[in-house]
Amino acid sequence: MAKREFLMQAHKYNASKHDIRGWFVSEKLDGMRCLWDGGASRGDLASNVPWANVAKDKKEFRATGLWSRKGKVIHAPDWWLDKLPLFPLDGELFAGRGLRQKTMSYARKHIPVNSEWEHLKLHVFEAPSIHSVFDDGRYYDTNCDVTITQGIEYCRGGNYIQDISFSSKQEYLLDTVVPSTSFRLHDQQLLSHDINQVNNTIDTLMDSVLASGGEGLVFRDPSSLWEPHRSHSVLKLKPYFDDEAIVLGYVSGRETDKGSKLRGLMGALVVDYGGKTFELSGFTDHERRLAHAADPEYGFEYAYNHPGESMPNGIYSPEFPKGSTITFKYRELSLDGIPIEASYFRKR
Repeated sequence: MAKREFLMQAHKYNASKHDIRGWFVSEKLDGMRCLWDGGASRGDLASNVPWANVAKDKKEFRATGLWSRKGKVIHAPDWWLDKLPLFPLDGELFAGRGLRQKTMSYARKHIPVNSEWEHLKLHVFEAPSIHSVFDDGRYYDTNCDVTITQGIEYCRGGNYIQDISFSSKQEYLLDTVVPSTSFRLHDQQLLSHDINQVNNTIDTLMDSVLASGGEGLVFRDPSSLWEPHRSHSVLKLKPYFDDEAIVLGYVSGRETDKGSKLRGLMGALVVDYGGKTFELSGFTDHERRLAHAADPEYGFEYAYNHPGESMPNGIYSPEFPKGSTITFKYRELSLDGIPIEASYFRKR
């Protein structure tokens, strides 16, 4: 069974590799990515829906037609769902800039709160075709493992848009869809074919988005088709900040779904950041080496036999001794002051 994603995912934009002249640009939202299936599954048991991720559910849920990027039911209220069009939409639930944690809190409740959903709106990026979004395949990672079969047959009889380019889809949606209090089309701007103008536009838009508390930008190829994969037709650009933290300790490498590459090595540093403690990764294999003063091989041996555990006194990192200061980069701070999407940058 071919590997796929449940929803189309973006690659990171690299100015030295990617030519985005003539592409669409939009603000990258910091909300909850989701799929509206056009109402095809609404009211059915989630376990009957071919793409539903129900293996870890503790009870049986009714589908609402609204799904997270990992195929979990989003329990939106009926009055909110009634205002969505009867064909699939790919977008993001969004309560506003800087309100990601509230968005996630509202949308993850099994019993929706009407007053909270009044603040949530589905910003629509795309309207994927039935054949692309519900095609057979298997999407999996450490949090899910779902094999989709007969998804297209399950949706027969609904209203669906055909496979057309992103630019044609935008024209269709602008001409036919009437936004409501539940959803709106996400604003898209067409970039110039002149590289200097493109760079100026990116700089201006990024400054404006960041000044307003936004997250970054997304670029979309106007000729691309929606596909359930991480695609080079969609590119994201996010700024990062940097700061310093003090090394407190080490956690050994864990087993991963790709094998045991980090077994016996340092999986993460435990660092202190202004009184907040968190784990930091993003190291080379050389930087991940663990040592022991009495026996050079014991660091590897102990870490290998205790994956995902804190290392005891005596086992240390030659590259990052306890008490040393390192610089890390991160996207933003959580409401608790913990860096989000943090990774190692360099030694001070």
